[in-house]
Amino acid sequence: MLEVQDLHVNYGLFEAVKGISLEVRDNETVALLGPNGHGKSTILRAISGLIRPRSGTIAFNSTKISQLKPPDIVKMGVIQVPEGGHLFPEMTVKENLMLGAYSPEAWKHREVNMHKVLEIFPNLRDKMSRLCLNLSGGERRAVAVGRGLMSAAKLLMLDEPSLGLSPLLAQEVMRGIRNIKATGIGILLVEENTRYIRELADRIYLIEQGKVALEGEKEEVLENSYIKKAYLGIV
Repeated sequence: MLEVQDLHVNYGLFEAVKGISLEVRDNETVALLGPNGHGKSTILRAISGLIRPRSGTIAFNSTKISQLKPPDIVKMGVIQVPEGGHLFPEMTVKENLMLGAYSPEAWKHREVNMHKVLEIFPNLRDKMSRLCLNLSGGERRAVAVGRGLMSAAKLLMLDEPSLGLSPLLAQEVMRGIRNIKATGIGILLVEENTRYIRELADRIYLIEQGKVALEGEKEEVLENSYIKKAYLGIV
């Protein structure tokens, strides 16, 4: 589905991503684990076309997208839900969701996709006319993910979906993401909470200092002695 090869990304003279290669296979959830500021979000932004890579290739379903503009990447079904969601607070839940269906292909399927969103996040059903500024943090995050689904996502890239949420609200959002996973949509997940990574991921890439420090199947990575000590607090 997604193939990233030898990706280098700079912010001016600072090299944030240093030759990373990764892949997301069909119907797979892949997690990027690692400290803040080590390149995980930059990888997502490069895949989305928001940052132009210095070098390397990004391909989606065998089509190179490294040099495409973000709207063209979205039309292919590669959708990023950024950290925090970035909703329009003065617009309603329904209006924010419908913004996700702006492309011609997504617009044709807006009713079907809306039905899917409300099946995945049923708590939004009675809040469609509510302004997003009046929602809880978990509800706002659900709207942000739902807006991504309205874009007819084939690969959904989620940047820290549980960040800043209480444990209860985070669990509700993650329950929705588990439901998305069950539909077969590919997911590339940036997440600091290893509990949710354990629940959702099929494979994990550990990103440190802009490089892949470790990769493998979920259980293989989470049982690694370095991961246990540095990320799980197990000595």
